[in-house]
Amino acid sequence: MTTRSSYLLPPTVPRQAAMLSFGLPFPFSISLVQECTSFICSPVVSLGLCLMGAFLFHQWYPSQSLKPSPPASGGAALYPLAWVYRNGDEWWGGLKAIQRNTSRTAHYKPLREFLEGTFDEAEAAVGEMKEENGVAEFSSISKSSFIIYCLDFETQSVVFMEMEPGANLLEEPFMDRGVRHLAGKHVLVASFDTVEDYLRQKEAEKQQQQVGEDKKEHILWVWNTGRCGSTLLHRLLLTTGRVCSLSEPYWCEQLGRARARRQVKDATLRRLLRLCLLTDAQLLRQASQCPPSHTSSSSSSSSSQSLPHIISLNMKGMGHHLLDLALEEFPSFSLSSTSKHLYLYRDVVSVVESLASVFHTASPPFIRACLWVCPRWTLDLVIPYRSQRLQTWIKNEDLELSPLGRVGRWGVARELALAWLDSVCTWLEVMEGKEGGEGGKAEGAVERVVLKMEDFVDSSKRNKVVEHVLVFVFGKGVGEAVMKGEINMEKCLAVFDRHSQQGSRMQQSSNVTGKHFLTEAGQIHLRALLSSVPDWRVRTMRLPFKLLDDEQRRGKKKGEEFEIGEGKDEKGKGEKGKKEK
Repeated sequence: MTTRSSYLLPPTVPRQAAMLSFGLPFPFSISLVQECTSFICSPVVSLGLCLMGAFLFHQWYPSQSLKPSPPASGGAALYPLAWVYRNGDEWWGGLKAIQRNTSRTAHYKPLREFLEGTFDEAEAAVGEMKEENGVAEFSSISKSSFIIYCLDFETQSVVFMEMEPGANLLEEPFMDRGVRHLAGKHVLVASFDTVEDYLRQKEAEKQQQQVGEDKKEHILWVWNTGRCGSTLLHRLLLTTGRVCSLSEPYWCEQLGRARARRQVKDATLRRLLRLCLLTDAQLLRQASQCPPSHTSSSSSSSSSQSLPHIISLNMKGMGHHLLDLALEEFPSFSLSSTSKHLYLYRDVVSVVESLASVFHTASPPFIRACLWVCPRWTLDLVIPYRSQRLQTWIKNEDLELSPLGRVGRWGVARELALAWLDSVCTWLEVMEGKEGGEGGKAEGAVERVVLKMEDFVDSSKRNKVVEHVLVFVFGKGVGEAVMKGEINMEKCLAVFDRHSQQGSRMQQSSNVTGKHFLTEAGQIHLRALLSSVPDWRVRTMRLPFKLLDDEQRRGKKKGEEFEIGEGKDEKGKGEKGKKEK
């Protein structure tokens, strides 16, 4: 793979960087201030600063007239990719373009990202795509290895990135960064309407070919607080061989931030949520990177046919802003799909320590300085909280926030803790009053379960937790599939033996490096904040429908249990165990 690297600041940096550099927010002495002022005001330095400012403005704020619109419905603009920042694993993510080849260079800037492609001459068709003068027939994307990179709200279009030959995107811990690591040579741009027409065509083909439950899409939504085992769950589900698991695609963050900032109407966000989820799953299935949406008719195994093929979406940190929209667009039971919801969470002190240690110890000095001076901006949390209760508690000063402050080490802890509270409280608010748990099919019910990371990774509970998770995801046919060896439990349990985010910068938390961010006093402040929360469920971290809390309430029936260690050779033993029960 050809790699290109360059040290670049995020597109939102210039204004804040100027503020930090020249606003002197630190307690400098008067003499130092005078020396710095005289230095900055010198003619040579002033000229250099002006030229640097003009260069930064030229790079980060390209003319909007250079951005092309997608072709008419049914077509897609096909462009060679001029440059991509492959190796960057910064927490702000994204593609960064520094080349300006010609006046006809297009810059895609969906929120924080840049993508650069030249439009002078379109290259030859990609694979078997029908292409002429840079315009391709979008339906032929099925014959090529493209995946969604991002959404462009301004031009109402979807930007697709070609993958390298043989690349397996699902093996990457995060899709938003993986799509850059494995980027191929081309970019494809199509309108929202064109992609929707493509999905309708594929849905019609599926309805003609399949019968019964195979016609439905079975979707698992994985909501989480961050740093709580969601990537580990992604690895576990992939290992079953029956799940198309999408781990943190960037369009999730785009939709979440657009909702939080009220930049896009809810109706449009619901439309785009369906479009992105089903398109990504369709393209990955066509590229044979995940199982098909149905069982082959040649399969003779009744248990294999009874287990559904799942699309799983592991949401990014801003995902909870989309929770109510997902429930509206994908009800638990409908004619076209079924949905289940799994919420992963972790102790607030552990989440703050894990995130802060990664951001602080593995960031360049400039980012570290910004993290201490402007934690909310640097952590990209300058958005309204979703939870109405959290907003009320902050307004009424119900929370013990004063010891944490707004800047420095405690400021970082404060912002991360509030983000954690926003996620947990939003889950409780949206799910409040809805019937659910496992197996509930009443109208308006939501099939859901809550899993705490401490239970998930506890070696003494691991087998039982994995069993319950698989039964929730696939249904009661899992036991028979395990006994027949169709789901290899040894492989499933082996994912716990290595770091789920191996190879990513997010692996470098204090558990790995030993460099802790929170002091003992910081942990005390965070626990005091948690104990001041008025809602006892959050305060005690005992959320409703928590896995393993109450098996009888979860409706577990006699004879549905299976032992993790059972396989083909122990089928008789398993049957004997059931008879004894």
